[in-house]
Amino acid sequence: MRFYNVHPQSRPAIPSTHKHPLWDSLDLEIDMCLQQLPRLLKEESRRKQREDRANRVKQERVARASARRGPHRQSPLHGIGPMDFGGQQRIVLEIADTFRPARGRRGRAVLGGIQESDDDDVISGNDSDGVDMGSELGLNVAVTGYISSTYFSNQLYAFEVWLQHAATEVSQFVSDNGPDQIPRSLSTEPPPNLDPPDELPAVLQVLLSQQYRLRALILLYRFMNLGPWAVNLAMAVGIFPYMSKLLASTTAEIREILILVWARLIAVDMALHAELMKNDGMEYFVAYLANNIQMQYEPVSEKVRLCDTVSAASAFTLTMLCKDMPEVQQACFNERVLDYFLVYLQRPDNGTEERSCLRTWILMCLGELWRTFPNAKWMAMTYRLC
Repeated sequence: MRFYNVHPQSRPAIPSTHKHPLWDSLDLEIDMCLQQLPRLLKEESRRKQREDRANRVKQERVARASARRGPHRQSPLHGIGPMDFGGQQRIVLEIADTFRPARGRRGRAVLGGIQESDDDDVISGNDSDGVDMGSELGLNVAVTGYISSTYFSNQLYAFEVWLQHAATEVSQFVSDNGPDQIPRSLSTEPPPNLDPPDELPAVLQVLLSQQYRLRALILLYRFMNLGPWAVNLAMAVGIFPYMSKLLASTTAEIREILILVWARLIAVDMALHAELMKNDGMEYFVAYLANNIQMQYEPVSEKVRLCDTVSAASAFTLTMLCKDMPEVQQACFNERVLDYFLVYLQRPDNGTEERSCLRTWILMCLGELWRTFPNAKWMAMTYRLC
């Protein structure tokens, strides 16, 4: 559009993006793909040469065998009696001699009368003009075929490096401002010396790929832990449609980290509450609480600690959703959330911080659930929760 002098107009004005660093990354990926074309074309030529040579060798063997058998003999053993062992042995040796490789110049084998040329090194992939991708990658064999792009993997690695730098900057910013300042978890402004990550849009695109989805969610969670400003930045880039689609996923490996990310989003952006209810997203958190009740009976372990942390995040999300939303209160009541919370509260405290946090948010959720909701209050009194 800029080449044709077409410039979009909007309020507020759209910033110029023709010099964005992502264009450089795109140009690099295109160059790496085009760089493979000479090697791919040479590999295709080698493949055709091998096929043609194999066909010629096969035809030569058939012709030589036919010439030895003669025009009227259907088989080398045709007409030889069962007791004529000497004749059978002679014919068999003649046939074997047809397929025995002779020795050509430089001691090279000659198959079927066709001597291998000096260009066999080209066919075997050892020519000096070829691109030895295997040596560049630290392999012992030459790479063949198209090499898939590593763009998204590189973007995730660059984002991880940025997170390490950002954590240092945020910690330094907090220490420089003293303990009386706002904690970094509540800060709405990033440190002054910290630029936004250029890789964030690419990380959001990776969420659609099952191969990198778990790693991308973990990095996003670490990013949102930097403060509300990081959550707002992710929302500005457009994270909500991706996260909303993931709620419909049945993949078990992303369930815990997905709930933790959603808890961060819900804590900062109140506008997501109504959007989450439109897609029946509340059921995702209720289902996790219902499916992990048995973990309350397990001894203390890393798995139990993680389960308590994610369950606390689920209870926190339901607490925020029930705030001033009667339809959410009714939905939680219909989903038997009170029954699940009763089981959680009946278990004794195992002494861990995660279990204490879980019980706290269950009580907070109960308070929001039966606020101005008589049915929930009556149910709580029946269970003697009050």
